[in-house]
Amino acid sequence: FLFLEAELSAARTRSVRDETPFVVVVAHRPALVDSSFGRDKPSIVNGDLDAIDGSDVGVALALQEHVWPLFVESGVDVFVAGHNHAYQRHCAFAGFSEPNRSTYFSGSGCASFSSKNVYKNPGAPVSLVVGTGGAGFTRHDLGAVFVETTEYAFGFLSLVAESSTTMRGRFFGVAGEALDEFVIVVDDRDRDRDRRASAVTPPRGPRRAG
Repeated sequence: FLFLEAELSAARTRSVRDETPFVVVVAHRPALVDSSFGRDKPSIVNGDLDAIDGSDVGVALALQEHVWPLFVESGVDVFVAGHNHAYQRHCAFAGFSEPNRSTYFSGSGCASFSSKNVYKNPGAPVSLVVGTGGAGFTRHDLGAVFVETTEYAFGFLSLVAESSTTMRGRFFGVAGEALDEFVIVVDDRDRDRDRRASAVTPPRGPRRAG
């Protein structure tokens, strides 16, 4: 966590954003996934007092509680995970103040959804699951509200920053066809950043003649 905190703290600075205007975090386990594994209760090995809930939903809830607030605060644009053998594209996810199973599958944690596959100033990281490298598909999605599209196809994700304000994502199948395409547009980041800076930086007075 300290490594993430340090790296993402640097990503909030103007100099880093000038070089890499979009910040993408990649991990193995997803913090949001439409999965029936762990839907109703934790999955814990009997008799193991040190065990934690290793189900899809259990791990997602833990990541939402302990890591996701840092992603939102740091202005992460995209979070990409695997583990679940499918392709899922979700809302821009802001998270819950108290993550739990009763609200997990709703859309109440979403900051925004795309409009015609365009996320316009989404306000939170867009969540993706890309576990489509060759293993058998994990077909246990439940139609969660936060999901915008699901594909059961082998393939890979391409993310291209086309400009300082626009990133285009494509999920390509093995034949080279684009099975999903989306765009993230963030054109209010500079205004928000300058507004925050002006709130803490006093204006300079006039220079004295010399």
